Amino acid sequence: MCGLRTRYSTDLSDAEWEILRPLVPAVKPGGRPAIHTRREILNALTYWLRAGCAWRLLPHDLPPWQTVYHYWRRWQQEGVWERTLTALRERERVQLGRDPTPSAAIVDSQSVRASERGGLHGSEEALMTTATTDQPSLKAPRTTAVDVVLGVDTHKDVHVAAVLTVLGALLATRSFPATLAGYRDLLAWTRSFGVVHRAGVEGTGSYGISLCRYLLAEGVQVIEVNRPDRAARRQRGKTDVIDAEAAARAVLAGRARTCPKYTEGTVEGLRVAKMVKDSAVTARTQAINHLKAILVCADPGLRESLEPLRNPALFVACAQLNPEHSAVHQALQLLAVRIRHLSEQITTLKKQITLMIRALNPDLLKVFGVGPDSAAALLIAAGENHDRLTSEASFAALCGVSPVEHSSGKSRHRRLNRGGNRQGNAALYRIVLTRLRREERTQHYLERRTMEGKTKREVIRCLKRYVAREIYHCILATPLPQPKTRTG
Repeated sequence: MCGLRTRYSTDLSDAEWEILRPLVPAVKPGGRPAIHTRREILNALTYWLRAGCAWRLLPHDLPPWQTVYHYWRRWQQEGVWERTLTALRERERVQLGRDPTPSAAIVDSQSVRASERGGLHGSEEALMTTATTDQPSLKAPRTTAVDVVLGVDTHKDVHVAAVLTVLGALLATRSFPATLAGYRDLLAWTRSFGVVHRAGVEGTGSYGISLCRYLLAEGVQVIEVNRPDRAARRQRGKTDVIDAEAAARAVLAGRARTCPKYTEGTVEGLRVAKMVKDSAVTARTQAINHLKAILVCADPGLRESLEPLRNPALFVACAQLNPEHSAVHQALQLLAVRIRHLSEQITTLKKQITLMIRALNPDLLKVFGVGPDSAAALLIAAGENHDRLTSEASFAALCGVSPVEHSSGKSRHRRLNRGGNRQGNAALYRIVLTRLRREERTQHYLERRTMEGKTKREVIRCLKRYVAREIYHCILATPLPQPKTRTG
C-alpha cells in the first residue's frame, strides 16, 4: 500500500493489518469512492501516535491531516478504539493462556500528553474514549465481565457516583439517595457495567461512613479519597460529578491508597463516649459561668451569702434555693441542678472510658504523663485497624507533629505541621507539659536544648515528636483484633 511513498517505521506490517482489518469499519456503500484506504488511514494514525506531532505536521505523502482527523474523531465517537483495544488485549491474553479479562491494568502515564485546558487530549483521548450515559453502546449486553472502578462524592442526602473502566474511560454518572435502598441501587447500577473491586469514596469518616460500611460488607475494597487539588478545581470547575470522577481517577492513578478507619469496633465506642463526655464538660463550664455571672448582679444579701463559698458548696447551696422566691433564685437553682446532672454524667463517662482503655491497651496508661483523656484521643487517632500506620513517622504525621520542609534557595529549614488530627496533637502537648513539670529526664533535655539556642516552643515540638514515637510503639505492642469484612 505504501509502494508509492516513503515507508515509515510506524507503518503496519501485513500481519498486523490482517489482525486489525476485521476491527476497522468497512467502507460504506454508496457515495463517492474512498480515495485513501483504511490501511493508509491507520498508517497515518500510528505515525501521529508515535511522533506525537500536531495534526497539521503529518507528512504530505500520508493522507491529508483533515481526512485522518475526520476518521480518528468519527471512530472515537463510534467506540471503535475502545473495542479495538479490548479485542487486542483479549487476543494477547488468550495466546498467553490467561483469562481474556484482566483483573487490573497499569497505564504508563509518561506516554500520555496533557493539555493546557486539562482533561483528555491527543493520544490519551484516542485511547481513553469517554462515553456518556445516552450512548446506546453502553446499554448493549456484555459478553465478558470487565473490571470497573467506582468513585463517589458523598453528601448528607445524596451521593453522586461515577464509573470508570480500568483504562480510564468514563462510563456513566448518577445520583443516589443516602439511604440503605440507595446504597443497594448504587452498587447494583455499578455492577451492571462490570465487576467492581475498588471504590474511591470521599468523606469516609462523615457523610460517606454508612456507604463505606455497606461496600465493605459487600466485598468491595474502599479507598479513602481526599478532596481534589485546588489547582485542578480552578481549571476544571467544581461539581459533584467532577468530584466523583476525580475520586475514581485518584484510585486508578494510585494517588489514593489509604484504607478508611474501621468504624464498627471498640475504638468507635470509645470515640462516641469521649465525644459525649467532652460535650458534657463544655456544657458544665458554660453553666458554671452563667451561674457566677447571675450571682454578680444578684441582690446584695443573696450575693454576700453565696459568694464566699467554693464551687462544690456553692452548687449545693444554689440547688437548695426556693425557685418561687424570685426569677434570680429560680435561675440559680436550675443552673445548679444542671451542673450536678452534668457532673454525674462526666463521672460515669470517665469511668467507662478508663475501663475501655484498659481493655484495649492497658500499657498505654502506664506511660508517664498519659491519662485517660490523652490515651483515648491517641487511640481514636490511630483507629481500629493499625495496619493503616505504616511507620512511626506516619503516626507522627497523623498527629501533626512531623516537621514539614519549608526551604527555598539558600534557606534550609522546616516549619510547623498544622495538619493532622488536632485532638491527638493536643494530647501529645498535654503529655509533654506534664513531663516538663514532673519528669527529670525531660527537664534536663529542655535545659540542654535551650543552651544549644532552641526556644522553649521549639523544644516542645521536638518532645512531641519523641512522645509520638513512644506512643506508636506502645500502641502496636498491643494489637487490636483484626476487623472482619462481612460478605453477602
